[in-house]
Amino acid sequence: MEEPTKIIVDPYRQIRVNKIKKLTQLGQKQIDDFIEVVERAYNAKNPAKEDLQAIRQFLRDYPPMSKAVFAVVESVQEHIIKNTIGFPVAEVAMEEYVVGIRDEMGYHDAPVMEKLLIENIVTAWLHVQYCESQLAFRLQGQQSIELIEFWERRLSMSHRRYLTACESLAKIRKMAIPALQLNIGDKQINVAGNLQSTPKR
Repeated sequence: MEEPTKIIVDPYRQIRVNKIKKLTQLGQKQIDDFIEVVERAYNAKNPAKEDLQAIRQFLRDYPPMSKAVFAVVESVQEHIIKNTIGFPVAEVAMEEYVVGIRDEMGYHDAPVMEKLLIENIVTAWLHVQYCESQLAFRLQGQQSIELIEFWERRLSMSHRRYLTACESLAKIRKMAIPALQLNIGDKQINVAGNLQSTPKR
């Protein structure tokens, strides 16, 4: 199993870029030089224009490296995890679990549209867990009915969003499967998404 490359941009942010060398065909020195410029820009109160221009040009040449600078989805997911759990050890475990879920859904080999939907599914699932934890916490204490109902509504909305994201990915993947019809005896078998068998007319 290939080890992911972990890029530390500052002491509080660690960005994972999987299969980075394969995606960009970059040497380790090029990666190190780029990260050095990114670190310098992050740590500076007013980043030098030369550094910003160098980063922009580098990302134009090697788009997969963008996540080494800032990954919106990962940032949102980390924020939800921190708000849900609050214990550093458990947060690390959840972050790795989320990466595993994404990988099992075929993230790295998926087309860009599917990648966006997979990220949406993972984010929506995390939000469901957050709402579940908030509701469970309120049910344990002396909370008002209004507050409990508020979190129940939040949970229902989050669950619908999660299911919608899952359905969208399923539809996109089904659209990408070419239709195949097999004639076997007096039946026609359509192979595309769900298997259906209908009498031959």
